[in-house]
Amino acid sequence: MLQLNELINLTPLLLIVNISILTNFVGETLGNKMRQLFKNNMILKHLIVLLVIYTSLTVLEKDKTPTYRFKQCVYIWILYLLLTKNTLRMTSILVLLMIGLYILEDYILHSQKTNNKVIEEKLKKYSIFLKYVILILLVLGHIWYIIKQQSCYGDNFNYYDLYFGYKNENI
Repeated sequence: MLQLNELINLTPLLLIVNISILTNFVGETLGNKMRQLFKNNMILKHLIVLLVIYTSLTVLEKDKTPTYRFKQCVYIWILYLLLTKNTLRMTSILVLLMIGLYILEDYILHSQKTNNKVIEEKLKKYSIFLKYVILILLVLGHIWYIIKQQSCYGDNFNYYDLYFGYKNENI
């Protein structure tokens, strides 16, 4: 099982996944049959998300085993689902926090290269704190979103449609 500190270290990869998914807006460059194949097939779309995550991990973490990377891939995908099934306000806050975390991690790398241990230790503490904040807000925002969806759809609410259907994307 993945430890909490390992899980929070995956949060910077959410930004990479989110940016990768945003490349969807160039989908018109694909052939017509390929576009039709992906147009209404949410399972296939999620498989592509998993593939993007896994291939990113193979590039970023070459020293890890394929099994370890696959487990990380699934955890990141779950975090991605939590991020995408959130209110717009919370998603915006989370994306801004993740961008901040990404920049902070870049400063940590810079302080390591310049051997500035005092700054590096301070930045690492901020980074850990920010990762926890992101993870907590991600989960709380997702729970809030589910409650909102359940009250909106009542007896028609179901989790499959929430995660893999189009029906619940209006809110």
